Amino acid sequence: QTCALPIFPRLMSYAVKSTIHLILVFSGFLLAYELRRGLSLGWWINDPQAVLIIAWAAIYTAIAAAVELVFRIERTSWRFSSAREVLKIARSTGATSLIFLLFMFLGTRANALPRSTVVLAWVLTLFALVGVRLLWRLMNDPALARSLLAMERIRLDGAAPLILVGDVEDAEAYLRRGAA
Repeated sequence: QTCALPIFPRLMSYAVKSTIHLILVFSGFLLAYELRRGLSLGWWINDPQAVLIIAWAAIYTAIAAAVELVFRIERTSWRFSSAREVLKIARSTGATSLIFLLFMFLGTRANALPRSTVVLAWVLTLFALVGVRLLWRLMNDPALARSLLAMERIRLDGAAPLILVGDVEDAEAYLRRGAA
């Protein structure tokens, strides 16, 4: 096993990744509202309007779950995330924000919702979902971590192009054997 944390790859099923995705979306919405309004902890505990904001976060998360069923961004392996995955995440989170905004306007005209909350929620969710993938890659690919931290320079001078056909796990094992 080439993973720095050998038990985690087996645990990263679609259900686990989707759960992490939805927790980050829910948290991102609440954090966006908090950043926009600058509320104290006491407000979240005592004010009856806090329940409404939490309900909005739940609706935002439900919309994100529906969008995930369409875009299926959590079906891909986090170990091989790329710029293409970031663009898919941006589309997915953007669609979630737009659908939520439409839902809020059709339902309540979004009178009590600061418009910047939706933009902040989109940005925070995007960064959180990309960040968790980057963290996962760094934990599972020490060579990437070393190259990002400039501790090791990857040399490609004179390297021959290579196409590997087959299972991703076998291809990675083959490439790592050659790098060792």
